[in-house]
Amino acid sequence: MLLTKEELRSLVELTHQSPHSLLGMQPLGDQSGIVVRALLPDADQVEVRPVHEKGRPKFALKRIPGTDVFEGVTTLANAVYATIW
Repeated sequence: MLLTKEELRSLVELTHQSPHSLLGMQPLGDQSGIVVRALLPDADQVEVRPVHEKGRPKFALKRIPGTDVFEGVTTLANAVYATIW
């Protein structure tokens, strides 16, 4: 888990002032990869699959025990790309 205990608690308790800064796709601080987090109460398993860029890696997110927060890291990509429509 890359989140601090305080960050995780604030997500689980829905008290974080800016949850989008922790959820979604984020570059790792050292630029060695990306981390993806999602808060999905009804999910059993979660997998990230690129839709528009088929060459990008797919990878599973693992549930942080005792929470509805899923987190996964890949070093096969090191930047977050956004497609603007």
